[in-house]
Amino acid sequence: MLTAANETIILSNIEGISRKSGTDEHGNTWTEFEVDYLAEQEPGECSICSATELESGWLCLDGGEEVCDEHVVFAEDLAAVSYCLTPPRERHQ
Repeated sequence: MLTAANETIILSNIEGISRKSGTDEHGNTWTEFEVDYLAEQEPGECSICSATELESGWLCLDGGEEVCDEHVVFAEDLAAVSYCLTPPRERHQ
């Protein structure tokens, strides 16, 4: 189970367009979810910050935990930010 000490889930191998999925650093598969009230689904609860009434977020297919969107980042986005923050002379060494 996730704890407050591990507040960010970094996903790589992002796939999908309307519903994304990816793999975290431990090999767990995560997928986006959205509550379907017509199918009588119940809102979720974030396993990190305990926010309740999640209407959308990320679901771990390997453990069942649900988390808020705020706790998920894509590795590709981190690489782009890291590249932009690295001084030009250090990028090519």
